[in-house]
Amino acid sequence: MKKWVSCLVFTFIVAPVLAKDGDLWNLITIEINPDMTAEWEALQKELNAALKEAGATERRVSQVVRGPSSEYFIAEPLESFAALDEPALMAKAMGEAGAARWVARVTKCVKNRRVDTLESRPDLSIPLTAGRTPKLAVMETYENNPGRYPDYNDWLINKWVPAQKKAGMNGVLYFRNTFGGGRRDWTVVTFVDGWGTFDGVYPVRETLGNEAYRELIAGSGAMRSNATRKVIRLRPDLSIIPQSGPTQ
Repeated sequence: MKKWVSCLVFTFIVAPVLAKDGDLWNLITIEINPDMTAEWEALQKELNAALKEAGATERRVSQVVRGPSSEYFIAEPLESFAALDEPALMAKAMGEAGAARWVARVTKCVKNRRVDTLESRPDLSIPLTAGRTPKLAVMETYENNPGRYPDYNDWLINKWVPAQKKAGMNGVLYFRNTFGGGRRDWTVVTFVDGWGTFDGVYPVRETLGNEAYRELIAGSGAMRSNATRKVIRLRPDLSIIPQSGPTQ
């Protein structure tokens, strides 16, 4: 019997990093020098304290827990692209000189850094059921093969997402990369209750049966490539979480 995790190649990557549908999100991927993790985390707490004073209400930091543990994802809501023309909230919170000093300190900790801007797809996403408290998430990023975005988008809307809903899945968030691209045309976040979930059969396969499942996914691999997937855990101690929002 095939385990749940073996089916992720067609759908996922875990990341409890994006917890709600928003219009735009900045997703920052950071790889830390392993011997500077403690310093980097302390700097995140320092920044969060300043941002809260300046009025920030949401900033979610997640850490990879299956894969390189020195890799983190930071998700921040973006009100609009026009907001990028304004001074960064960090500069308002710390002052320009203080922000510059903070950046200089944190830069020493960082091995690699990447910023993508994601647009949520509420038409595809399946909200997390009220009262559910997942411990993990799977995040998958991948790109569409040349010319296959329309076909893949149609497949998601009319075949794949309906099958996920039929299987009773929830807490599956779809994002289309607006800027950044390059192996990250899509970001899919699927919440997972715990590690034991991966011992079971993937819900869509279990609901449809093996033959119907194979028929459903036939050809989808030709529409996408360069998939990566990682298991991630939210770090509330490094995050700013809305008081009224979900904790994952």
